Amino acid sequence: MKDQNRITEEFRVKGMICSRCLKVLNDELRQAGAEILEIELGRVVINYSSQKISRSHIERVIRENEFSLIWDKETLLAEQTKRWVINYIWNTNLEQKLSGFLVDKMQANYGSLSRNFSRVFGKTIER
Repeated sequence: MKDQNRITEEFRVKGMICSRCLKVLNDELRQAGAEILEIELGRVVINYSSQKISRSHIERVIRENEFSLIWDKETLLAEQTKRWVINYIWNTNLEQKLSGFLVDKMQANYGSLSRNFSRVFGKTIER
């Protein structure tokens, strides 16, 4: 019989920039009672019992570890762009231009990505 008190939920998280961030959030959410289904930079999918842990407690665990939740589309797009920039730095031989890499990965116009990134972070992608 399926536990009707179990909830699967995705959280978009700002401030996750490295593997250490993944480990910290993974460990802290598990310790709080959540089952981690997926975790990657900027995103975590968890399953939890609403009888044992509340959504507000999960949000508090995220905030207490110096991350924040993303609610708006502009910030989400800027965070996705940042994750691809990090991926580019970590995993490419840098022969392809960053702008071309972002266009390929995000299927979006580079000018739009760049303007949005600057609006959200107050700096250009290249800096």
